[in-house]
Amino acid sequence: MNGKAHKNIFIGGIIVSLVLLPSCRFFDMSSDKSEETKVSYSSVQDKKDDSVIAMTGDIIVTMNGKPVITSSVLEAEKENIFKSNPQIKAAVAFMDPKVLDRNLIDGLVSQVLVDEYVSEQGLDLSAEYQAELADAFKAIKRMLNAKFFSQKFQVAVTDSEASKFYEANKDSIPGLLMSQGGIVASGIQFDNEASAKDFIAKVKLANNNFARAAQQEGITGTIKDFKVVNSQSIGIDSVLRDKIVGIKTVPSVELILANGEIWVVNAVAKEAAKYRPFEQVKDSIKQELEKNKRGEMFEVEINKLRDKYSVVINEDYFKNGNAEGEFSEEDIEMTEPSGALVKNDFDHKSNDLA
Repeated sequence: MNGKAHKNIFIGGIIVSLVLLPSCRFFDMSSDKSEETKVSYSSVQDKKDDSVIAMTGDIIVTMNGKPVITSSVLEAEKENIFKSNPQIKAAVAFMDPKVLDRNLIDGLVSQVLVDEYVSEQGLDLSAEYQAELADAFKAIKRMLNAKFFSQKFQVAVTDSEASKFYEANKDSIPGLLMSQGGIVASGIQFDNEASAKDFIAKVKLANNNFARAAQQEGITGTIKDFKVVNSQSIGIDSVLRDKIVGIKTVPSVELILANGEIWVVNAVAKEAAKYRPFEQVKDSIKQELEKNKRGEMFEVEINKLRDKYSVVINEDYFKNGNAEGEFSEEDIEMTEPSGALVKNDFDHKSNDLA
């Protein structure tokens, strides 16, 4: 099998998986103030649902002699997938469109068959099914409410603000630090302090050429290359490591005592930490700072709405509970799947910068 075939199968598998995800299908979230909230899941063959895509164009798939997927349905589903998963659109940009459509059809056929079977067997009428569907609808609606509520806040982050944040936090944001830098060093371990000091004197006589002095003494083979030493270096005694990191002047030759060991260390240079260039991450940082600002505005607006809608919390209710059952704010984690309104936290998304 050639590379192109492998690629087509791989991408086809992704497409089929996406088609079978609930987020890639049609949800009809309608509510009637006079009745309980109703939820219906629309499949492409459900003719009773007005939200179903009109089956126009060429007939591609039939079931029991009736069309279930047409070219208009295929295009609409494909656009829906690309909209929900922009990275997939980029991944299939160089794929033969007909091959992509064929792979997508397999996924859609699978979904149509599942929809038909569930409907035919009445599985969607069970109490368990309806309960899970109602819970899913409630969670999705709450997330959408939070999303659209937050979008009404107009925020902007300047390049200057993003640059300031970058400089202040570049050591703590995962993915920004490319190389920690440190002291470029090597060393030789001696049996006693006197012989170590004698060697340092010979290095000075050799115009501070550490390698030449070691060669003259016939101890070149004992030189240990520490490479770049910093606070995160491993494979080196921690005391020795910290003393090398603490060397202020480079180049220099230092006598270092560490946990009973005697070292003569040749500190060659000091390398600065290297970070991913600001221009590469500027847009991501601005997006996260915008979310932070929107989160702050979110809190302000929520407090205003508390006053507007006269929200009153019976705090006494929480004072009468068992002390062992009390929770602090730190103990309570609000997550999006539960439908709770949560604001974005920079640390939560910092890996996007990587």
